[in-house]
Amino acid sequence: MEFPYTHSIERLIALIPSQIILPDSFDKVQDLSDYAVAKRYPDYYEKVNKDDAEKTFNLASMVRDFVLSNVNLT
Repeated sequence: MEFPYTHSIERLIALIPSQIILPDSFDKVQDLSDYAVAKRYPDYYEKVNKDDAEKTFNLASMVRDFVLSNVNLT
């Protein structure tokens, strides 16, 4: 399977086969894409507090772990 070059995590998750049940928390992956893209631009000055940073990190870790354990990437 070819994967598109994209910063959109939800676009990549949409490629996961439909027989794989996604966790409910995957409805927040848009937050990861927004956060990742916004931080790439020098005019983005919003500060992130520790609580939001921890939530974002935990969501990203959960997505990574889920994909690695459920999707054959080879």
